[in-house]
Amino acid sequence: MNGTPVHGEAPPIRVLFVGLVVAEGAAILASRCRPRSMRVEILHNADCANWKEAGVRLRAVLDEAGMPDVTIDFHLLTTPAEAASVPFAGSPTILFDGADAFPGAARVTELACRVYRTENGFVGAPSAEQLSEAVRKHLQT
Repeated sequence: MNGTPVHGEAPPIRVLFVGLVVAEGAAILASRCRPRSMRVEILHNADCANWKEAGVRLRAVLDEAGMPDVTIDFHLLTTPAEAASVPFAGSPTILFDGADAFPGAARVTELACRVYRTENGFVGAPSAEQLSEAVRKHLQT
């Protein structure tokens, strides 16, 4: 087909991740196609400063994904009892709707630091690319 709709046929529509609908080459803001809202938390402790960088990267990813209204809540854990009461896998642990955005790490009750395997080796916070992929996967569930 040459892109011209046949009588009675709707024009082709493509839905983009950022919440835009492209029809016949024109971008139209479509609030119905906006990504759904989600609760985002970063669990951390005072001894591991990587939570700050994780927050900066995650904010940029959410903004780029068209989700500037999603708030990132930071929760400082100060005791092992607090760590045991949440799905903590070391600082920083990033939660989307209460679930670890990077599942597979064991929960811990110690106020430990967490490392993430990235393209640059093991580091204290996930890369922007990893965060973007985690957001994408979460929104598909």
